[in-house]
Amino acid sequence: MRNLFIVLCLFLSSFVCADVILDCPDSADPGGVFRVLIVSEDPVGELYVQLLPEDSEQIVARAYGFPLAPAEGKYMVTALLGVPSTVEEGRYILDARYSINGGIDFRKQGVTVHKKDFKSEQISLNGAMSTLRQSDEPEKREESRELTELLYQFNIDAIYHDSEIIVPVEEVRITSFYGDRRTFRYSDVRTSSSIHNGIDFAGVRGTEVHACGAGRVVMAKERILTGLTAVVEHLPGVYSLYFHMDTLSVEPGQMVATGELLGTIGSTGLVTGPHLHWEMRISGIPVDPYIFVEEAIIDKDHILSIITP
Repeated sequence: MRNLFIVLCLFLSSFVCADVILDCPDSADPGGVFRVLIVSEDPVGELYVQLLPEDSEQIVARAYGFPLAPAEGKYMVTALLGVPSTVEEGRYILDARYSINGGIDFRKQGVTVHKKDFKSEQISLNGAMSTLRQSDEPEKREESRELTELLYQFNIDAIYHDSEIIVPVEEVRITSFYGDRRTFRYSDVRTSSSIHNGIDFAGVRGTEVHACGAGRVVMAKERILTGLTAVVEHLPGVYSLYFHMDTLSVEPGQMVATGELLGTIGSTGLVTGPHLHWEMRISGIPVDPYIFVEEAIIDKDHILSIITP
């Protein structure tokens, strides 16, 4: 089926405008992001981007695009492609396919994923927390399905925040980092492994938690493993997550500004002490949140440098 689609793209591309620019970084780290930009003098429709190894058709990551406001007589559509922390170093192909002038066109670029070493940590759980993590009750499975489905939603009109984000808490200590390789030790001496998808900030119960960027609250509820939980949508496919809070100050559907109060640090759900777990997801893929603390989610200055004659 994929080979048939490639043949179709090759056929249809002869009917579309060839004066199209694909802009994308040459490399990224695991847990990083490829910011993909298509620029054309003609209106560009739907954009689909995928990352594949050079020697394989196995899709490593995929994302859809959304339009940016036209400027300097150019039409632009961008996609944010998250790179999973599990991706091995090496050469990959970034394959961008989009509709234009009633047809389908595509652009490809070779990119590199660097090697990155992540920390390892061991976490000992008491009897109650061991039971909580190991249990296989239907409610846990349903909560997992609900959250996964939410984080893969792509609402093309959800344009709320495209600049840098802020760290959601102040005067706290980082106890776990993005991508940490974890080993849980249960009270019955058994073990299991997992990957930490966010950053943990240890703090005093009641410490305020603020929205890292403007957006729409799409979840505000208590869950079995993550306790009192808030999820904020910032851009199409871009979400921030806040777990284990003691209180919630927002509700689903509410619009929040950068820095607005979401709740307070707590120890609800699967925890060994009061802390905030903070994540960023792009098209469902967890990425390192500090990327967007240091750089704008959408680099407008870079885009301007491309489209300005």
